[in-house]
Amino acid sequence: MKQWPEGDKPADFEDLVKAVYAAIRFAYKIERKNEGEDIPFTGPDAPSTIFNPPGSECLKVKWLGASPEDQIRTPMEIIIGVAIRLGAEQERRASKQKRLEYAASATNTLDVLSSMIERCKENPNLFETIDHTAYFGYLRRDLAKLVN
Repeated sequence: MKQWPEGDKPADFEDLVKAVYAAIRFAYKIERKNEGEDIPFTGPDAPSTIFNPPGSECLKVKWLGASPEDQIRTPMEIIIGVAIRLGAEQERRASKQKRLEYAASATNTLDVLSSMIERCKENPNLFETIDHTAYFGYLRRDLAKLVN
């Protein structure tokens, strides 16, 4: 099994596609049908990349090639590539939602700390009665989640 590149670098996209395709070819007998037709896809569109148009465009005959001789990649490789891009987009969106939740939590903790500081300025004796270390612990936790 091939290892991921060091330093959390992404793998080469073509290596991902070829590895999945090789596994499918090993397990199944694949026969192309509906040659010369667009491949319908009803899911959300895979985002475009530097080298590829959106997924829906990749599944059109224009990109698939009208015949096997015209094809740079097989339709299965293109479908797998679109699936990987959809997975990457799904993860990007899920991660963004988590970051927004953590940011909201950190903002809330900061608001509570600010309010506590203002109250302590008005009444210095109040500071001694508050477990202020817990608030800083919450803030550290939320900020750590944002950077990881």
